[in-house]
Amino acid sequence: MKYLLLSLSIATLFTQNASALTKNIKLHSRVIHTYSNDVIHLKQMLMNQEGNRELAGYELLEVSLMAKSRFGDASASLVTNRSEGSAQMISGNEENFESDYSYFNKLKLTPSRYSYGDQGRSPMQIHISGEAKIQDIEVKLKKEIQYDYRAINRMALVQLAEFKADKFIGSTEIVNPRSIVRSLQLLGTKEKVNIDLVEIHFMDGSVVELDELKGKLKNNQVKNFSFRQELAKPISKIKVSATTTSLFGSRGRLAILTN
Repeated sequence: MKYLLLSLSIATLFTQNASALTKNIKLHSRVIHTYSNDVIHLKQMLMNQEGNRELAGYELLEVSLMAKSRFGDASASLVTNRSEGSAQMISGNEENFESDYSYFNKLKLTPSRYSYGDQGRSPMQIHISGEAKIQDIEVKLKKEIQYDYRAINRMALVQLAEFKADKFIGSTEIVNPRSIVRSLQLLGTKEKVNIDLVEIHFMDGSVVELDELKGKLKNNQVKNFSFRQELAKPISKIKVSATTTSLFGSRGRLAILTN
């Protein structure tokens, strides 16, 4: 098996369950060419980039990838915690196989239902049967967290920005704390808006998307988030996108506060 690992980018986000932290890790490779029965060692690739400490406690939720096979008879399966998930067929034909840039199809691989609860202690592998080419592997991991993100210190909040949210196309505001931020509050200051994106860029290069802060926000309503545990580190940029929901009347307004 030959492959060239070019880069790895991380987008970390929270699910709507307040106790779950999810990481999406994209492994961008030019090509992984497999022959007969081959194994892609996911855990080894992740640990080489992230280190064991950063992955400790995470469970594997799913893996997505782009793939094609020479004869249309190859398959891929996910092996975790010594259990193999359902195999997915990899389509393709000999005529389109040689290109490394086109004719790939997306596959989603999930662990066996017997493999959950391992917290990343066992191997994570993709087993390939048949000749295939693989690229654009994305790994989704989940970890339980133990605090209420809505509990913040409201007394020390400082307003960093306020902006109008356009209708239909929306608006985006960016603030640059360049320091540790303990709490973030979004405050509706006029009309109703829909928060489309809240993206946190840490100074170590990692990026956090806060799904809990998305959704509708009325005038004088707030959405809070507390940065604790592994998120208690310096933030370089906070990006907030919002859209006014009403078709008539004034545009909604939104304030960004931190402490």
